Amino acid sequence: MLLGKTFEEYQIEMARYELPIYMAEAVFHYLEHRIPPGGFLSSVISNDLFGTFARADDNNRDALYRWVGMVYNEFPDGAWGTPEKLKAWVNPE
Repeated sequence: MLLGKTFEEYQIEMARYELPIYMAEAVFHYLEHRIPPGGFLSSVISNDLFGTFARADDNNRDALYRWVGMVYNEFPDGAWGTPEKLKAWVNPE
């Protein structure tokens, strides 16, 4: 699981999953600091297939299968799956 790791460890995980390394910062800030991500990553996290494809750049579109693997295997359960879970993650009560 990614939670509780350093930024450098996030970069290593991104490389292990063969995901665009420039996305590591957004993933790190979302999970570690609960900062809302941009449109593409929000769509991935919210399980919004159409939004994901609409917002993906070429590199992320080509990596969607690997994105699913990383989110499923490495993100905490409460941090992904629906728009409500994303909102609850960034605004914990």
